[in-house]
Amino acid sequence: TLIENVSELRKIISCFLATKLCSKCLQQKGRRRRGRAGRNQKHKCTANLKEHDVIGKEGIAGKAIGKKLLSGENPIEISHVTTDGDSSFARGLSEAMEEETGTPVTHLTDFVHMARRVAAAVRRRSWTPQMFPGESAVERNRVRSRFACELQQRVNAEHEAALENYGHNRKEIERSMQGALEAIPGCYTGTHHLCAQSMVCNGRKRWKSDYLRTGTSLNPDSSDLAELKRIMEVRLGRKALSSTRYGTDTNKAESFNRLCSKTCPKNGTWVETTEGRYHSAIHISNNGMPVSILKKRAAINAPISANSPTVETLKGMEKDRQYKRKVKTELATKRREKANKCKTFQTYDESREVGSYKSQIAAPIKKRRQPPRKKQCRMKIDHTYNRFPGEGPSTSKDAEPEWTSSDED
Repeated sequence: TLIENVSELRKIISCFLATKLCSKCLQQKGRRRRGRAGRNQKHKCTANLKEHDVIGKEGIAGKAIGKKLLSGENPIEISHVTTDGDSSFARGLSEAMEEETGTPVTHLTDFVHMARRVAAAVRRRSWTPQMFPGESAVERNRVRSRFACELQQRVNAEHEAALENYGHNRKEIERSMQGALEAIPGCYTGTHHLCAQSMVCNGRKRWKSDYLRTGTSLNPDSSDLAELKRIMEVRLGRKALSSTRYGTDTNKAESFNRLCSKTCPKNGTWVETTEGRYHSAIHISNNGMPVSILKKRAAINAPISANSPTVETLKGMEKDRQYKRKVKTELATKRREKANKCKTFQTYDESREVGSYKSQIAAPIKKRRQPPRKKQCRMKIDHTYNRFPGEGPSTSKDAEPEWTSSDED
């Protein structure tokens, strides 16, 4: 799926659907398996990939989309393309554009996925035992996980502030980000001696962490500082800044993938209707659900009457959609979401300090383990037919029961 990044709506302009399914081919294959092949009927096969082809090759999709854009009445040339780090799509699109126009496509990287690599690297790398505070390994791992999310947010904030101050001046952005790489470690150790070089933590204001508790400070050594700098260069290095200099992302494409899971759910194969369902999702994404319904009904010569109550319902749906879209992008909404996130982490920390209901119950006093008792031999009484004469208790009813032994004689 190729989405433009010029307008605010960011509509889908081209797509490529790869499938290996064809209903007629499946029927003929089933007849051959049952020994009733018959004649092969000529049909238009809907599969555009062979069975042994890899369906995840994005380079094929990029090349097909590039040829499709240049073959229309109004050819469209692509100068930059942003992907999620997989360069196969950009490589295929660049090959198609270079064959027709002679100019390759510049490959950019999504800054959201690049920042996620920073968080994953913090969780995956090995650190010295004193790097993260905590009395136990569980507490240290929790601080490390939160520091990974915190560092991901911090490097994005540094880059966004640099773009606001310097625009697309690459030299100034690289210079400021080099200073940020030196200032960020000292900011989390509590010294702030180099925070004057930071874009978001300086003398005018201090960076407020959303994930770490107030007063939490790290204790890295020289090896930890070197490793931390290598991780941050994944997002703020010169190569990373060159590929994210426009601040573009692939969020629209990710949201479209969620929409496709609604029109083409995975609980079915949809052999004959896959293409229609996929293009229906594109139509909904570009126009919105209410407008898409009206246009689809008009296209099949079944328009909705102006006096129908359905029109008022669709107007209400469109109004709600526009309102939610506007509210979601407001600054107050982002601040409220940030405050709720901080409150969630604060509540969790307080619950860990207080403890759960079971942890407040006094533990039972452990008694000293007593040695096992020795089994006492009980007196055994043999059957009367197994006794010697005169041995055993008296059988007289009047006499008191007593034991006799044959040794007395």
